[in-house]
Amino acid sequence: MTLVALTLHKQTDTDFSAAIAKLHDANCDLVVFGTIVRDSVQLISAIRKTGWNVDMLGQAASYDEAVAKMPGGASNDFYSMAPMLFIQPNDERPAVQAFVQGYEQRFGKEPNFAAQIGYTGAQVVVLALQNAGKELTTDAFVSGLEGVKDYHDIFGSPPISFGPDKHQGSNASFLCVVKDGDWQPVVPAPMSLLRGGSGLT
Repeated sequence: MTLVALTLHKQTDTDFSAAIAKLHDANCDLVVFGTIVRDSVQLISAIRKTGWNVDMLGQAASYDEAVAKMPGGASNDFYSMAPMLFIQPNDERPAVQAFVQGYEQRFGKEPNFAAQIGYTGAQVVVLALQNAGKELTTDAFVSGLEGVKDYHDIFGSPPISFGPDKHQGSNASFLCVVKDGDWQPVVPAPMSLLRGGSGLT
C-alpha cells in the first residue's frame, strides 16, 4: 500500500476537521491511527459525522472498552491490532477467574484490558528477576530477561520470548474489530502465527 497522506496532532487537540479533510481529499482507502483512547474516540466520531465510510485501523492503545462502546455504535467496524484478547469476567478458566476475583477484591471493579497487560508484564518482570538472582544489577536483570523463553500467560496470549538479539517479547498480534459495542477477533489466532511467519502478515 502507498502512504498518500499524513496528519499529526497534539494531545490537547480537540478539533480534527482539517486533518480529516486532508485525509479525505487524499482519497485514502485506509486510515491508520497512532492514537490512544481519547483521541481515537474523537477521530472516529469526527469521521463518522462527515459521512465518510472509510476503513480505520488502530493499534493496542486503541483496543479499549471505551472505544468499543462509543454511543450510537459509532465505532462499529473499527479495527485494532492487540497483543492479547480482552477476557470476559465470566471466563471459566480457573487462573483467569482467580485473577478477576483478586482484582475485584482489591480494586472494587472488573479488570480492564490495561489490567491484563499490566498483569502479564509483571509476571514477565518476576521471571526476569528470578533468573537474575540475588545479586541484582542492570546487566543481571537484562540477562535474566533474555532468559525468558516461551512464556505463556493465563489469558492465552502469544508466547513471549527474549534473547540477546531479541528484545521484543512477541511480535504476534490479534486483528480485532468492534461489533455491536464489543471487540471481536477477526480470526481466532494471532496474525503472525496464522502463516507460520515471525512477523505480522
